[in-house]
This record gives sequence, C-alpha cells and structure tokens, in this order.
Amino acid sequence: MLSTLKKNVAIATVALGVMGGGAYALAQTTPARPSLDNVSNAAVATLADTTPGATSTATPRARRALLRRSVHAELVVKAKDGSFQTIDIDKGTLSNVNGDVLKVDRPDGKQVTVKVDSATRYRGISGAGALRTGDKIVVVSKGGTAVVVGQRPAGSTAPSGAQSGAQS
Repeated sequence: MLSTLKKNVAIATVALGVMGGGAYALAQTTPARPSLDNVSNAAVATLADTTPGATSTATPRARRALLRRSVHAELVVKAKDGSFQTIDIDKGTLSNVNGDVLKVDRPDGKQVTVKVDSATRYRGISGAGALRTGDKIVVVSKGGTAVVVGQRPAGSTAPSGAQSGAQS
C-alpha cells in the first residue's frame, strides 16, 4: 500500500512538472498583451483593457482607427449595484425620426430602431428636435432605449486627421 502511494505521488509530481514547464514555455512565447498588428480579434480586448497596471501595445492611432471603422458594439458592463447590463453602440445614418423612435441604417446593411425619452442625452446637438435625417449618427442604447445620441452640428466638418469620405 505504501509503495502504491509513493508511486502515485511520483507520477503526480512528474505530471505537474511537465505541465508547469509547458505552461512556462507557452507564457514565454506568447505576447503578454495582444496587439492590433498580430491579433485582429483582440482589438476590442485591447480597447477595453481592465487589467490593473497592464500596458497596451496598440497605439492611440490604431485605437482611433478601430473606433472609426466600428459600426456596432455590444458591451456587457457591471453596474454599481453589482448587476450586469448590456449596452449597444450603433453608428450609421439617421434614416427616420417618428415621434420618439429613431431608425439608424448601419453601413453593414442592418437597421436599428431605438426609442428616445426624457432621460436621453444629446451630444453635438441641442435635442431630439435638432436631429437631421440623412446625417451620420451614433446611438448608445440600453434595452432599446437611447441613453446618448450624438450627431455633429449642422455644417461642421470631420475632426482633423480624419480621412474625407471614410465611413464612420
């Protein structure tokens, strides 16, 4: 019985040693933080890095480029009360305003419908009455209701550094 126990301990020790060595080798050959250059699917993780003290290998320019090209994002965030909430971000062209309902045509061909209410905040415009159909828009919504709606003021131009004709 004692020899069986010694044999099992020896096997477990060897197995742990092999697994630990493999894990160490993998850690040495894998980048600590994925970058936009070598892992394109990790771009969102790079943007939303919540690891304390971690440094991102993505440049601010690469982050802005990713945000400029994004048309839809779905984020699951932890609220102050500890619950989790889903937040949607949609960019596109405002195609219709009907009362308190906005319709946004995204560049990927999908149409998003959101409601606005008295709690909806506006960026770049004074309120729902200032929305212009046919112009670019960004909508942050929760549960189908807009939390923030952003549209550039009439007659404004793209910020410096943005390419003309680039889709937002």
